Amino acid sequence: MLLRPQRAARRWQVLLPLAAVLLATCDGPSAPDAGEDAGHDAGRDAGSDAGHDAGPRDAGHDAGHDAGPSDPGWAPWVTLEACTFERAERPEAVLRVDWEPCDLVPSCLRPIQRGLNTSRGWFDGGEGFFQVTSIDDSRRATLALVAVSGRTLAAWRYFLRRGEDVCLFDLGVGDGTIAIVPGYFDGTLSGRSIEHVFHGPLAALDEMVAPVAIVSPGVQPQTVAVSADVIAFWTGAWAVAVDPATGRVVYLNEPLEGIPQNVTVVGPHVLWEDWADLVRVAHADLGTAASLFHRADPGDVKGFGTDGVDLAWFEGYDRQPDGHYARLELWTAPYTRDPAALAPRRVRDMDLRGGSMYGGGWYLVRRGASAGYDIVDVRDGSLRRLESGGSTLPLYVSEREIMFGSMRFDPHELPVAD
Repeated sequence: MLLRPQRAARRWQVLLPLAAVLLATCDGPSAPDAGEDAGHDAGRDAGSDAGHDAGPRDAGHDAGHDAGPSDPGWAPWVTLEACTFERAERPEAVLRVDWEPCDLVPSCLRPIQRGLNTSRGWFDGGEGFFQVTSIDDSRRATLALVAVSGRTLAAWRYFLRRGEDVCLFDLGVGDGTIAIVPGYFDGTLSGRSIEHVFHGPLAALDEMVAPVAIVSPGVQPQTVAVSADVIAFWTGAWAVAVDPATGRVVYLNEPLEGIPQNVTVVGPHVLWEDWADLVRVAHADLGTAASLFHRADPGDVKGFGTDGVDLAWFEGYDRQPDGHYARLELWTAPYTRDPAALAPRRVRDMDLRGGSMYGGGWYLVRRGASAGYDIVDVRDGSLRRLESGGSTLPLYVSEREIMFGSMRFDPHELPVAD
């Protein structure tokens, strides 16, 4: 799909500042804070996206070096211009995560390895997965995809930057599938960029040898949401969908004037927050033009999330100059693709709106770096409080487990506070 000139201009107005950040730091942009009126990607399985793949150097475990009982067997996988991405033939030799009890609740477990940079996670098919990133002194990033069982499913490594050439890597898990998106862009020429999009069953990672799509010029995805039917990117200015069957690339939000946030997918259905004069929820699929899915005019709809079973979101009214609201409500509804069939139900009033995530009947809201989290059971409106967990959102939220980088636990075991 060709971009209209005014839309293309808006796209580069957003992407060029991101490129400047990448060049300045060699790290990707962090995910925006929903407490500062920016959306989070809850993903189909409420996995978190904490930004591009560049964490602190040697974050407790230098996965860039050989580890475990054997050599990982690094081998070239994809080369894009100056960027060469390697894949481990024996990923279990890169990293294994083991667990030990922690004190929060009886079910609490924490990694034995301290300081792991767990930058994102997903809950899919009844199992949790997360990504561990490490960067060595040569600015080579190593990424390991790990299951909570301790299995390392895959590992990749690449140099973040070669002169003015910047290398990027994103992935997403959902619906029993995985999307892997290595990319390149020229730091001196914004339009010279490319991404290869790989997609297939999570159980057949080793068989993914050819991309299902090539995006050129690239879109520099900040989050990747995936199902068996579609791969969706949030790029800062666009909600982009890729058809894994044909390689077709569609800029879904082209008919709408708002900026997309919080892109998520359920099967072929792509949903996102459309940030214009008001914030509403939009949706589309590969064969249907974008339209509004839910609105709360004259209020805003934010913190939208789904696990494919239910939907949950905030509705805020009378927006204040500082971005807060005089009235703030939490809502839910059974998942549907048809806006006319949406049956919203008000869960409860809320006294804050920070970064949020939904999954398995639980809506988690960050109260702030030092104030912990509110965890609401949308089924009965009861609220539990978590006083720790770090200053970031969890990696994923599911019915029986919430996972932060430092621990995972069953939210049912937290006492009801309200």
